[in-house]
Amino acid sequence: PLFQSLENQFHYIHNERTDDSSLTYTVELTTNLVSSPWNTNGVEWVGEAAFSNVWKTVTNQIPTLGKEQQFIRLKVEQE
Repeated sequence: PLFQSLENQFHYIHNERTDDSSLTYTVELTTNLVSSPWNTNGVEWVGEAAFSNVWKTVTNQIPTLGKEQQFIRLKVEQE
């Protein structure tokens, strides 16, 4: 993953396989690693670009204005 800080937002950039439709990729946030659930509220898909036959780069943005702290994870699941 690559992190890019912009004025009032944060870009989270990661790679995804395109040759396995059983994989699901979800960017999730939480404000507390102990007592808060992970969710997708505030995560906005920006775009994607293929860079090989089996990989693409995906960019999501997360607003940072008014946020004290946030934790980000990429959840990868296989059906």
